[in-house]
Amino acid sequence: MSSHGKEEPKKELPQIITDTTSGRTYYRGKFLGKGGFAKCYELTESVSKTVYAGKIVSKSLLLKPHQKEKMSQEIAIHRSLNHQHIVGFHCFFEDQDNVYVILELCKRRSLMELHKRRKALTEPETRYFMRHLLHGVKHLHDKRVIHRDLKLGNLFLNDDMQVKIGDFGLATRVDFDGERKKTLCGTPNYIAPEILNKKGHSFEVDIWSMGCILYTLLVGKPPFETQTLKDTYQRIKKNEYHVPSRVSPSAKSLIQRLLHADPSLRPSAQQILDDEFMVSGYIPTRLPTSCLTMAPRFDARHNVPTRKPLIELNTKGRNIHYIERNLTEHYHTLTVFPQSLYKKVTLLRYFRNYMNEHLLKAGAAMCPREGDELARIPSLRTYFRTRSAIVLHLTNGTLQMNFFEDHTKIILCPLMGAVTYIDQQRNFRTFKLALIQEHGCSADLASRLKYARNMIQKMVTSRSHADSAASSAAAAAAASASASRSVKSTGPMA
Repeated sequence: MSSHGKEEPKKELPQIITDTTSGRTYYRGKFLGKGGFAKCYELTESVSKTVYAGKIVSKSLLLKPHQKEKMSQEIAIHRSLNHQHIVGFHCFFEDQDNVYVILELCKRRSLMELHKRRKALTEPETRYFMRHLLHGVKHLHDKRVIHRDLKLGNLFLNDDMQVKIGDFGLATRVDFDGERKKTLCGTPNYIAPEILNKKGHSFEVDIWSMGCILYTLLVGKPPFETQTLKDTYQRIKKNEYHVPSRVSPSAKSLIQRLLHADPSLRPSAQQILDDEFMVSGYIPTRLPTSCLTMAPRFDARHNVPTRKPLIELNTKGRNIHYIERNLTEHYHTLTVFPQSLYKKVTLLRYFRNYMNEHLLKAGAAMCPREGDELARIPSLRTYFRTRSAIVLHLTNGTLQMNFFEDHTKIILCPLMGAVTYIDQQRNFRTFKLALIQEHGCSADLASRLKYARNMIQKMVTSRSHADSAASSAAAAAAASASASRSVKSTGPMA
C-alpha cells in the first residue's frame, strides 16, 4: 500500500525479457496458465528461436524468508534432475521485479486435459503413460527426491506423447535414511493418509499418488473424490474406495497394492514396473496424437495393433471402418465386406469417387510416424445445413463449415488452437487463434469466424452435443471476439 492508502498498480510483464548474466533475450508469447505464485508463458529465445515454457514469479510474492527458501529449493531440486520423463530445466535468472525459470515446453498440455476430454482410457494407453511416469519417479527416488504433488495436472505431454513430470514446488529431498517429513502438503484427491494423519512421510506418498493416478486413468474419476474436502479426507483415512467390475483383475490388484493403507507395504517404482498388469498386457511403443481426443484402435481379442498405417488409408482409400449404432466396430475393405453392407458400400464408393474428382487433397505427402497405425480416424458426429453453409462436427472436436455462395471453407481445430481457411481459389492457410486474437485477421476470415461462433453457440445450446462442442466453442470464441473487435490486414494474414 502507498502512503495515500491506495494499492500500487501491478507492473506489467515485459514483452522482451533479458538474462543479463548470459546475455540471452527472450520474447514473451502465449499465456500457458498459472498456479501458486507463478504465471507461465511461451518464451522464444531470440537467436536460436527455441520456444520454452517460462515460469515467472513476481518478487512481490517472495517477501517472506520461507517463500524465498521454497522458491530456491524448487529451483535447486529441479535443476539437479535430468531424465527423459522429467520436464527439462534450461536455466533461471532474475531482474528487479521477477524470477524467471526457463523450462522445456510440453505442447500437448497435461494428462488433466486428456482426462477431461476422454475420461476413462484403455488399458494399453494407461500402461503406456504409467510406464513413463514410473521411470520418471524411479529417477526421482534414486536421487532421494520426493515429488509430493504427483497428479494428472503435473504430468505433461510433449509432441511425441511422452510423459514429463513437472512442478517441483512441493518437492523435497531426503537427507538421511529413515527420515520422515512432517509438512502437510499435496492435492486433496491424491494426498496420502500418512500426510493427513501427520505421522511423518517419505517416498511412499508418491506411490500412493500413482495409485490414484492409475485408478483415475482406468475409471475416469479419482478414487476418493467427494463433494466436500472433509468427506474426501475421511474416505482417504478409512481407505474407502470402489473399483468397478469393468477394471481387469490385474489392474485392480495393482491399484490395491499402491493404495495400501500401510506405507511400508506399498511397492517401489521398480516393483510396479515388474507387476503383472505392467508386463502381461500390450504396451504401445508410441501413441498417436489422435488419442488426445479419441481412443486408439486396438484389436479387442489380442490387444495388438492390426491396422495398416494411416498413410495407406489416405492415399489408397481401400479400407472401411464400419460402426454400428451400438458402437460395435468392424473393419472391411472395398472388395471384401458382408452382403448386408452392399447398399452402404455402393453409396460409399459414389462419395469416394466424387471426392477424388472434386475435392482438394491434403496430407497425402505426410510421412507416417510410429504409432500412427493405432490412430482412429475421426467420424462425423453431427451435421446440419443453414441458408449459408453446411456445418460438420467430427468426433475429435474439429468443426468444418462449407459456405455455399463462394465455396470457401473454414476448419476449426480446438486441439491445435488453429483455424484453416480455404479461399475461392482453393488456396488454404492455417492461422493460430492466439495470433488472430493478438493481431487481427482479414475481413473475409473475420466474417466467417463470427458466423462460426454463432453456429457453435447454437450447437452448445443443444443438450445432446453440449459436452463435445464445448472445446470447439472455446477455441472459436476467442478468435471470433477478437475478429469482431479488430479487423486488420497484417502480413501473412492479409
